[in-house]
Amino acid sequence: MLVGAACLRSALLAILSGLLVCLPACWPGTTQPPVTPLAIDPPDYEAVVTKYNQNVANISQIWSQATVEMKWTEDGKHHFLSADAVLAVALPDRVSVTVSKIHDLLRVGTDGHRYWLFDLRESDPTVHVGRCGQASDRAVEMGLPVSPRDLIRLLGVRPIPSLAGTPRSRMAPKVTWYAGQLLVEPPDRQTRYLLDADTFRPSRIDLLNVEGFTRLTARLSHYDRIETVAMSSGAWPYMANRFEIEHVGTNGRMILFLAAPLADEESIKPQWFDLDTLIDAYAVPSEAIHDLDEHPAEHILPKEGGDR
Repeated sequence: MLVGAACLRSALLAILSGLLVCLPACWPGTTQPPVTPLAIDPPDYEAVVTKYNQNVANISQIWSQATVEMKWTEDGKHHFLSADAVLAVALPDRVSVTVSKIHDLLRVGTDGHRYWLFDLRESDPTVHVGRCGQASDRAVEMGLPVSPRDLIRLLGVRPIPSLAGTPRSRMAPKVTWYAGQLLVEPPDRQTRYLLDADTFRPSRIDLLNVEGFTRLTARLSHYDRIETVAMSSGAWPYMANRFEIEHVGTNGRMILFLAAPLADEESIKPQWFDLDTLIDAYAVPSEAIHDLDEHPAEHILPKEGGDR
């Protein structure tokens, strides 16, 4: 009888383990991810936010060479692009990504007020410009897996908002256990974080739509220290070097792999975040500047990657 009970317990544990492995795959299609209860209570929201923000406190600007892979579907066909890239970030809201193969192919960025997409594949360059305050995301409609204004939120370097100064009308924040990690939901209900319970570094960041469903998912890995000026190497903060970003609605996917990123103000040029300066630098004529909010554009991602 005891042997039978032990076998039954072993079988139940095996089934439970299998379910826990499958849980992350079920998350994107639900308003709330399933919660894995543990024997101990999770730390409170403010304690988690304090630990998380301590790691990113000394990151204000980032520069890195990178490789980028993009996968997307258009007209029922699967396409793939692999290229070199340069990432530049100036927190809280400026980002620039230049994608190139021998010469620049695409340049996307935002200054926090406008975002832009330069199509530089032809001898006559064009630029598509949108405003960050608009509800619709024309960048995704054009085929990009993630818009510039969302990319900066998925890098895991912006602080999580504290409750201090939060309006009482906002929903209460949540910290729960999920597959052995901390699931953190700030009161604005726009973002969801999955944090390592020991390091408080994000392994996953979700951006949510107004209904609370996941619209963008980033999986973060390959953490390493980011070289930071005026700090000893032992105090350099950690940052993910690999980002796998998926747009849930279109299944567009981008993998960004950084090569030894620097938190160095001297590596960042202000003109990289200045739309007018970039238009002049690439000699874009006025008739080739398209307002995405007034005249939506077609897909601009190159097709020379071929079908897969």
